[in-house]
Amino acid sequence: MARRVVEKLWVLLVLLPLIPVILTVLEWKEPSRRHGAGPGPFLAGRRSLDSLIDSSSYDLLLVNLWATWCPSCMRELPEIDDVYREKSEDLLAVAVCIDDPSLEEVRSYHSSSGLSMPIVWLSAEESADLRADWDLPRVLPVTLLFDPEGSELSRAAGARTGEFFRRMIAGAEVPADTGTASPSEMHVNVVGSPSDSAYSALLSTAVELAGRERVSVFDPSDPLQKRRMDSLHLPDTGYPYAQACYGPACGRPARSPQELRSTMEELID
Repeated sequence: MARRVVEKLWVLLVLLPLIPVILTVLEWKEPSRRHGAGPGPFLAGRRSLDSLIDSSSYDLLLVNLWATWCPSCMRELPEIDDVYREKSEDLLAVAVCIDDPSLEEVRSYHSSSGLSMPIVWLSAEESADLRADWDLPRVLPVTLLFDPEGSELSRAAGARTGEFFRRMIAGAEVPADTGTASPSEMHVNVVGSPSDSAYSALLSTAVELAGRERVSVFDPSDPLQKRRMDSLHLPDTGYPYAQACYGPACGRPARSPQELRSTMEELID
């Protein structure tokens, strides 16, 4: 008898942290919330992601991996959300924020974005586990399409248009995408004050690795350049930094020449 009581208490302890997730998902699944009216839920943690997917009914699951430091991601998310609003009767789209240390910054984006699809934030450890589980490339954004049984149907690394995703979920043939890129597709944004020696070191390394014609510089203290940064969705904190992008996919902002070298090597590999 005592053993059964202990087992029941243990089950309750395991489920207790998921109660807010379950309530949030149930509220969101109401017709007025689920199908394009109002913002989607904000959840945190791998268990929340798994619970959301397991408790939802859908014909297809579209998972977009993104981060607030990824300019291509920020441009792509509204495109995916438009498709989700159109197809939400049959499609579950989830924006999973990985490799993004600032939970509050992601919460702030969720509050202001107006996205209908759910946003889930994962910690650094959970992000690393997900990368390993799904064999993800070292760039963002990455979008994967699954069937209801969890089998991967297709994936795309780098930002795409709404029309690309419509074709993807319709089962139309889309270009094979492994997430790799060649140096010829490289572009590096260097952001910071020209008077900062750390900025100069990053710029010198970026030019060495990518070539001057593939490097853009931005001084956030200059109002015109700051507006240009905002229009490109470049990260607005942690100056100076250098961010390498390959076509429509980007790596994490680098804070040192050594980190920039390592990031660019990872992206090419």
